[in-house]
Amino acid sequence: MAINLRITTSNAEIRRQIFAELQKKESVLLNIGRRAVNDFIGGTLTEMMQSNVIAEIISNKRYRGEIGVENIGVLLRRFLRMFLKHIEPEIKWFTSRQSFEMSFALNSRVYNDLLAEPGAYFVTGGSKYEIDRGMNEVEWLNWLLLAGRRRVVHGFSFMFYKQNQGRDETGQFKKSISRSIQKSSRTGYGIMVPNSNGWGVPSQIAGTKDDNIFTRVLNQTIHKFQGFLEKRMEAYFGG
Repeated sequence: MAINLRITTSNAEIRRQIFAELQKKESVLLNIGRRAVNDFIGGTLTEMMQSNVIAEIISNKRYRGEIGVENIGVLLRRFLRMFLKHIEPEIKWFTSRQSFEMSFALNSRVYNDLLAEPGAYFVTGGSKYEIDRGMNEVEWLNWLLLAGRRRVVHGFSFMFYKQNQGRDETGQFKKSISRSIQKSSRTGYGIMVPNSNGWGVPSQIAGTKDDNIFTRVLNQTIHKFQGFLEKRMEAYFGG
């Protein structure tokens, strides 16, 4: 996303002087951009969480079971906020037409920072064979954001408990099978079972570096941020 501002006064000397003064205030303009990003996140994060793709993951029992994270809504909200805070402004100056462009992009650290956070992965119990080969490490956020449709679990696939047989209508484990379900399933919605096909993230929610659930949410709201930033700039320039 970018916003382009141009000095329009007809007096060439005045344009030159204004442009020179603006260049001296680059750090001020960048701070306006950074504050706009932070304020926009604070004001719209809840709305972003209600976007189709994230709301579907939170409400769809099969997706929650396949990802294997019980508190998925809380974690996705935290990681989405972190993701958006990696948006940084930069300015390009165009001396010939005496204008500048402020653009915004994710910095290169974004995925490394997210995946290093507590909660981005967890370690389950397992046999010595599984532990030695890292088969008990569930890198759910990495898989969800970056793995696309490739197989990330080999030798197992997900079995969904049909008609939510593991839980009653209140979401609580049914007493008759609660012990077996709780031992074998983190969420109560299914388990991994031996299958030579392996398992990958469902295609509807699978993502890559440039196209995942967070980038889709960002793309859906970018036009609102454009208007938000323009108002901030107008206020700074006395518009």
